[in-house]
Amino acid sequence: ADLSDAAISDDEIMLPLAPAAARAAFDTVKLFGMRNGGHDTLLHAKQTVSSDALTLSGKFARFRQFRLAFKREGVSYPSMYLSRPNDSSVPAAANPGVFFKIIDDGLLFTVQTAAGGIDRLTGIIATDQGIDTLAYRQVAHGSFAGYYRPAADVEFIDRIIIDGPRPWVPDTVVLGLHHLTAGQPARFDHDDDLTIDCGANDLFGDALVTIVDTALPPPPSSSFIRRPFAFLPGWLAFANPMRLAIRFSTLPDTVKTAFYIHRAGNRWSWVGRRVDLDNNRLTATVSGGGAYAVLTDTTAPTISDLNIADKQTLTSGRPQIRCSVADDLSGFEDDRNFEITIDGKWVIPEYDSDQKLLTGKPHWTIRGTSHLLKITVRDRCGNATTVARTFHVVAKTGP
Repeated sequence: ADLSDAAISDDEIMLPLAPAAARAAFDTVKLFGMRNGGHDTLLHAKQTVSSDALTLSGKFARFRQFRLAFKREGVSYPSMYLSRPNDSSVPAAANPGVFFKIIDDGLLFTVQTAAGGIDRLTGIIATDQGIDTLAYRQVAHGSFAGYYRPAADVEFIDRIIIDGPRPWVPDTVVLGLHHLTAGQPARFDHDDDLTIDCGANDLFGDALVTIVDTALPPPPSSSFIRRPFAFLPGWLAFANPMRLAIRFSTLPDTVKTAFYIHRAGNRWSWVGRRVDLDNNRLTATVSGGGAYAVLTDTTAPTISDLNIADKQTLTSGRPQIRCSVADDLSGFEDDRNFEITIDGKWVIPEYDSDQKLLTGKPHWTIRGTSHLLKITVRDRCGNATTVARTFHVVAKTGP
């Protein structure tokens, strides 16, 4: 199977197979969901083998990484490891013949050679503490796998050097991995402007992480203040938030600018911001891996589907007010982002974030004829939209 072409969704995993692999069916294929910390959960999955793919169907939404265990005629075969898209721990520029995944505090790698007849590989890994020897195991024709767990005193893993018959074996792959040890604070930089601070109690256990620049597009209503970057692996969760800090030669508009995290569907969600004026830095705390960016939001939110039309006549002195509100970027913090008044008198706003619905009802009975309703909505960056409606109240008549 080619792990680089695996397709993973919340209800299906599809592995492309070479024709020979599809014919040599395994007696047992078990799928495990993997969590940070090394705990595997056996998943119930329906298996379908076609001429060119193995498909597993089930409920996989809770997991970012998976392990496949194989057995045939009583013999267990080496497990295969899969991660969802964007969880790779190595930049896309890495050698295409080598695939890497971060598994807890270790590095799982596979080497795909371009020629048959190679039955042995050797290699070394370069760290800040010197050189370590790597052990490889042949897992299929022309395919080798290995696992490396750094020693406690290793803080940085620079590259892997693979020794084999050239030109059929990749030579060197640059990694740039930071080894974080639980219980010890750490600080590392990316380029000249980005700093990550890890506190002594921020990790559940030892971890390998890396920072890479990404080519993700900005949202339609904004542009990047700094190119986006990914804190990998994306599935890594922190026990306590880590701090990101970006230095600017000149600070951007600190009211409108903040950190955001990338979500599915090319959505960017608010992370936060703090301003360090003395050092021209913008900082934020993050709770896990993912792709991050600094964006400026200057677009006001929208108000639509207000249930009271201008100059409408109402028969209730305590009308229910309802409208839809939306914001494309920074969003809303809480009910304090909304203001509803009738004739300047405050009405308690209630916001349903799931339905994007704003409601309110005056706590007093409105009397008289002509009244002014005003609704103001502000996003986290202070962009505001206001709508106003005049309406009339007449006493209800009849039975």
